[in-house]
Amino acid sequence: MKEEKTNQKKLLCLKAGTATSSPLVSTASQSINIVNVMLWMKKNTYADTTIKATAKRLKHLQKHCDLSKPEEVKLFIAEKKYGNGFKETLVECYAILMRSLGLKWNQPFYARYDKLPKIPKEEKLNMIIAHARKRMSLFLSMSKDLGSMESPKAEVCTS
Repeated sequence: MKEEKTNQKKLLCLKAGTATSSPLVSTASQSINIVNVMLWMKKNTYADTTIKATAKRLKHLQKHCDLSKPEEVKLFIAEKKYGNGFKETLVECYAILMRSLGLKWNQPFYARYDKLPKIPKEEKLNMIIAHARKRMSLFLSMSKDLGSMESPKAEVCTS
């Protein structure tokens, strides 16, 4: 008797779907299967890490916009406050999706820019040298002193 009731509950759950979606209604975004894109990538000899990262980013896009509408995807990527590097990877992942479906789209261009390295202040370097062991402090102080000197090659390259 109990087993029969649990089977009926399972059937009701399967028929009803979830609270936010209906099993009878599907959006266009759900019709694009990311697993098929992953299989297409595997057939075209993409690395496993690339496949996993692409699937993760496509799921992110699928969560926020309709993947069957390229203009909507472009608008979503453009409006977000991501860095240009991440926007570029999202565009590349969507381009892979479009290639796997045999479709073309006008891909936006996001230029990456290099950030300058953060150089520690001299006080911070002196503190690190003071708290290091003898051998390491000798090495650090030498590299600090020699690193601050300008080399003649640097002058030739900059002019």
